[in-house]
Amino acid sequence: MTSLPNTTEPPDRISAWQSTLHTFLLTIAEGSDGDGDGEKNEKKDQGVIVPLATFFGVGVFCFLLFCCVRTVFRDIYAPRRSLAGGRPPRLPKGLFSWAPYVFNMPESVLISTVGLDGVMLLRFFKMCGRLFLILTLLGLAIVAPTNYYANPPALEDCKGILCEHALLYALSIRNVPFQSRWLSIHLLFTWIFSIIAYIYLIAYYRGMVELKLQYDEHVLRRTRMSKIEMRSVILFGIPRELRHEVDLASYIEGLGIGKVEN
Repeated sequence: MTSLPNTTEPPDRISAWQSTLHTFLLTIAEGSDGDGDGEKNEKKDQGVIVPLATFFGVGVFCFLLFCCVRTVFRDIYAPRRSLAGGRPPRLPKGLFSWAPYVFNMPESVLISTVGLDGVMLLRFFKMCGRLFLILTLLGLAIVAPTNYYANPPALEDCKGILCEHALLYALSIRNVPFQSRWLSIHLLFTWIFSIIAYIYLIAYYRGMVELKLQYDEHVLRRTRMSKIEMRSVILFGIPRELRHEVDLASYIEGLGIGKVEN
């Protein structure tokens, strides 16, 4: 008995990394909840223009309200002005004149008023603002158009929220077809975004260390070691013959910089 030849064409071979990358990115984009039922999909289709306009309006209202009442309730918005020492400078009373004065205030004044931790927190907020601004511009300029042109939608017949939903869907990664060559752009920008984030975090950490050392030097010079004493040191690359507590203590005391206390 002879067997008939297999006339079925072999399926297309799927690139392993493309399949894995597409599944991973879709999981991030859609979330762990999946598509959900019809009611959840209806909530997703309500658009974003109305919520964004509402949030923006509430934010502007709160900002204007703060500008109006900050000079009235000074005990709430300027409590440090009543301190005997470390009093911050007086801000202008204009509606918006305080903003450039605050943003241009030197860090030396901020350290003397809000402390080193407050300055580092402000630096962190500034770093995050610059970082996410760059990532947003790159995403809107390259990643979003990549998703759109990977599978351009037909927007001629849609109106209102339906058109908005179709456009948002086209700008997301879900619009990229499976096994599409456009997925390599997402892989590339995953590395680019990570490298940019690492650069900003390392620069922030180095700036924090430098500012901390400058602050300690200033305090020690001002107090003449009366309040702060730096007794702890960290050593790297210790020779093998000094890797014992007694030998290392004897070596450090022999330098004439003080007595080692355990």
